[in-house]
Amino acid sequence: MTLINTNEFSINLQKYLKMALSEQVYVQNGRNRFHIVKVNNNETKKDYIPKVSEIIDRGLKNIQEGKTKRYTIEELQFKMGL
Repeated sequence: MTLINTNEFSINLQKYLKMALSEQVYVQNGRNRFHIVKVNNNETKKDYIPKVSEIIDRGLKNIQEGKTKRYTIEELQFKMGL
C-alpha cells in the first residue's frame, strides 16, 4: 500500500497510475483519502456501483462472522503511518 499527498500525486501522476495497476495507492488531501483503482474501458458508473456494494456486503459478513478486529483511532493512525 502506498499513501501519498495530493501534491506528490500531481507531480508524479503517471508513476502512481502505473503503480496502482499492481498495488493499492491512496491519495490524501487533508482529512479526505482517495483510493486509485483501474476500471475497464467499457465499465460505467452503473457497472462499478454493484462492485462497491459487494465489497460492503463482504465486509459486513466478515463482521458478523467475527473475522474482523477492532482498532482505536490511535491504533489505526499508527498502522497507517499518520
